[in-house]
Amino acid sequence: MAAKRDMQMRFNVSSLLRDENSLELETVRKDYEMKIADFILKSKSWNPFSKGKAGRDLSTEVMIPVHFTEKWQRGVLRALKTRGDGNCLYRACSKLLCGKEDLSDLLRVLTSIELFNHQEFYAFHPYVVDKLHVFKSENTAFSATLSDSALGDGYDRTNPSSRVVCIKREAIRNANVGTYASVVCLFGLSSVAGMSIISVYPEKLGQETKYSQFLNGSILPRQVHNNFLDKLVQEVKLIIMWTSSGIDFLPGLSKDFQPNHFVPLVEFKAKAGSMNAKQPKITSLFKTSGSNKEKLPEGKYFEHEVQHPPVKCGFKCQYGLLL
Repeated sequence: MAAKRDMQMRFNVSSLLRDENSLELETVRKDYEMKIADFILKSKSWNPFSKGKAGRDLSTEVMIPVHFTEKWQRGVLRALKTRGDGNCLYRACSKLLCGKEDLSDLLRVLTSIELFNHQEFYAFHPYVVDKLHVFKSENTAFSATLSDSALGDGYDRTNPSSRVVCIKREAIRNANVGTYASVVCLFGLSSVAGMSIISVYPEKLGQETKYSQFLNGSILPRQVHNNFLDKLVQEVKLIIMWTSSGIDFLPGLSKDFQPNHFVPLVEFKAKAGSMNAKQPKITSLFKTSGSNKEKLPEGKYFEHEVQHPPVKCGFKCQYGLLL
């Protein structure tokens, strides 16, 4: 394991970010993107429910907002466990991409580089603009996307350009393994993957709060806002939920609950049908030609038969891993 991490993290990315060493950072980006693409392409289909309830985060499933499940028409959502070691956001994303958490360190580094390379975009991210009505304050909405250390003492609320400095701080902070991810890291991770991320945030006592209103929503990758991605790609989404790790009560019933963990949500379709039916390959959603496009099967599936293939599309590194 140590040797594997050494191979993945042989660059001191935090130092490169501080020094603004763009040339070396570009080398790191290309190297890590190729490592992730190669890993995903070699991955096999996986069954997210192979461990039964032991592999699910049942406390989190209780907290999935009612208004979200009511609108979700494609099946029941199940939460999968991820290791709570500060890398959980990237572990959750890795599990959705290939069924394993092995890519978390690389996804973290690429997210930091993405934030660093496009500081001004993330300083004025369209998601925050769309959610201004929640806090009725642009500064409050922006502050809600960053860690306290990224905001620091240098955030001048009267000077919009100071936001760019905060994004750089977050990029440097996020490059350290085990550092808890902020909302802006979700923004960057969406662009790294080249896919939408659906952020799911629990309600307190079944009631919406300002934070649940702000953090329940779809995050589009930068490439979509810049018209680099076809809308068809957005049919594929990563669903990630905010939750809490190491709890002994039902957090959805506690007014003092504070999230400190991320887990992936996956669709569970259960209906009597063919015992050999499998999920269609995720790559089918990226094909546009009629002759090559795979048809979605009409049947639904038994829980123990659901198969999730890894993302095996071709991609252009500079526009995200999954293009």
